[in-house]
Amino acid sequence: MSRNGYTRSTTVSTVAPVIVQAADPPSAAARAGDRRAVLAPPVLLGVAALVVLAPARDLFLRPVTAQDDGLLLAYPDLVLRGAVPNLDFATVYGPLTSWVTAAAFWAIEPSVLVLRSVGLALRLLALVAVWLLVRRVSRTGAGLAVVGGALVVSTTDLMPSAAIGALALGLLALVAAGPDRPVAAWRCGAAGIAGGLAAGFRWDGALPVVLSLLPVLLAWSGRRRLLLAAGFVVGLLPWAVEVVLAGPDAVWRNVVTEPLLVSSAGRRLPLTDVPVPLPAGLALVVGVGLAAVVVGARRRHRLLLALALICLGQVPYLVSRLDLAHLAPMLVVPIATAVVLASPFAVPGRVAVGALAGAVVLAALGPLWAYGVKRSVLGRPVASVVVGERSVPLPPAIAPDVQAAVDAVVRVSRPGDRLAVLPGDPSRAFYNDTYLYFLLPGWRPAPFHLEMNPGVANAAGSVLPGQVATADVVVTDDAWNRSDEPNTADAPGSDATARVLAGRFVEVGRWGTVRVLQRDR
Repeated sequence: MSRNGYTRSTTVSTVAPVIVQAADPPSAAARAGDRRAVLAPPVLLGVAALVVLAPARDLFLRPVTAQDDGLLLAYPDLVLRGAVPNLDFATVYGPLTSWVTAAAFWAIEPSVLVLRSVGLALRLLALVAVWLLVRRVSRTGAGLAVVGGALVVSTTDLMPSAAIGALALGLLALVAAGPDRPVAAWRCGAAGIAGGLAAGFRWDGALPVVLSLLPVLLAWSGRRRLLLAAGFVVGLLPWAVEVVLAGPDAVWRNVVTEPLLVSSAGRRLPLTDVPVPLPAGLALVVGVGLAAVVVGARRRHRLLLALALICLGQVPYLVSRLDLAHLAPMLVVPIATAVVLASPFAVPGRVAVGALAGAVVLAALGPLWAYGVKRSVLGRPVASVVVGERSVPLPPAIAPDVQAAVDAVVRVSRPGDRLAVLPGDPSRAFYNDTYLYFLLPGWRPAPFHLEMNPGVANAAGSVLPGQVATADVVVTDDAWNRSDEPNTADAPGSDATARVLAGRFVEVGRWGTVRVLQRDR
């Protein structure tokens, strides 16, 4: 064991440059190849920038999704107004998911543009981490990995989801740990802090981080392991704050028990019922991860092992709901892993072999990229719904109806009143127009469950009916009465909330599928 905490065993990445040396002075062709290799990373990074920026305008302006975008708009806005997650509203996300966007809202303004800017920043942070990790093996390979990562993150929306935040911080933890080289002691603590913060976005985001740090921990001295563990505890402070404020029972129930044991049947997508590119993408994650584990273990290549373990640690998250938004950004890691996996077979000073490996990986991403462009970027006209200084982009087919509904809310109630946003049939708790809570910031949410999770909001004995009864105004949307997903999302539950609406509220108006109700005074 050396003073820096590593064993004296070395990795392929450190030995290869010493073993492979030119016996004769390099020829003019070899020198030209070396120059091309030096120029390759900037060119590839330029390509990655174009890949990210080309669809950026459409991604920033595309319509918000009723629930997912809506939650990521509403939760940070409520936090800015003093609300506490899992005390004032239920959320399965970690505290940092709301806090980071809330900080951006506070510094700039609450808007869809700022929300998506945060999402883009988290994606770019993950790509920067990939560059910093892979460049130790090959700068050209790092450029290829960033191009591949840019392809997959630029074909989906720019939500600052909890998974994206956990991925970016988890990769930064690995950068700080430096699995392929000795690092200063302070970086051990920094790696722990970044890993703990990754878990602050999603509690299960800790799994890939912890797995990826195992090869490093086995090589470190006891003092460095303690520094990492102490840093991890510091990184978990956001969770500690939420547990103290909301209570451990509420946090455990809303973050762990209900999502895993109650709502999962209504959210999971069976692998046999999703488009072909998505199971293929999952197979890429698993296949690259397993191959990298085998090769990394045989060659004692800590970086390769660490990346492989992140790949495998992502599988439970992907299986829980395999759709484009969940899968595509997570492919950043297997792409980087495949590049590192191919790097020992590349010829030093040459680009050809690395380019071939990168081309194979990018070709495998082709169907997924085409599917993502079709679904997320192309053909998405928008129309804005405006209330005061706030607006959200929606599909033109529904925007006039939503605008008329929110205008009616403003007309029949006033700021400070309590608002409930529900599906048209509350016995089917699948989706609801949660962005309305963001559009109407002066109105206080009546329900604790702002999002409609199946088996929770519509369960017998749910708190939702009693809370809806306290609302002054209610907005419902019949568009969410049925789900086209192959799961139990639209299975009917308790009709208690529907009875409250029928007995205590009168209709103000209906516009398309959207209806506004006012409490009968």
